[in-house]
Amino acid sequence: MHNIEEPKSKKVGQLLNTLRSIQENLGHIPQASIHELCKSFNLSYAEMYGFIAFYKDFRLEPNISKHHIRLCQAESCQAKNVKTLTEYIKNKLNLNIGEHNKDFFLDSVYCLGNCPRSPSIMIDGLVYGDMGEEKFDEILNKLRNL
Repeated sequence: MHNIEEPKSKKVGQLLNTLRSIQENLGHIPQASIHELCKSFNLSYAEMYGFIAFYKDFRLEPNISKHHIRLCQAESCQAKNVKTLTEYIKNKLNLNIGEHNKDFFLDSVYCLGNCPRSPSIMIDGLVYGDMGEEKFDEILNKLRNL
């Protein structure tokens, strides 16, 4: 009988599910978990860290902000003037991309998969399309009053 190794794609799927579970439960991927995962999946720390860093959904530090805002930067959103919207949101929140305060974390993503309704943003896991300054202000006011 031949010793057949599991296909790499299956291991990647298992790792993704495991990382999602850890993050859902803890809010981030702690260093101790990374070391345990390295042992479980037979990966070096560098490989595991690279894997986690590749996916923007995974955080290595706890999220201290109440709300996570992601701005789509894909071609469809670019064509619908997301650069101007991005500048507006940055000024409104007084944050640059990748920065956070106690209320908001502002981030960019390549695509939210909502191209027919560009420009799109994601707030706390919900995608909003046809985004403009007025619509953003309405959502922002609701978030601030929660």
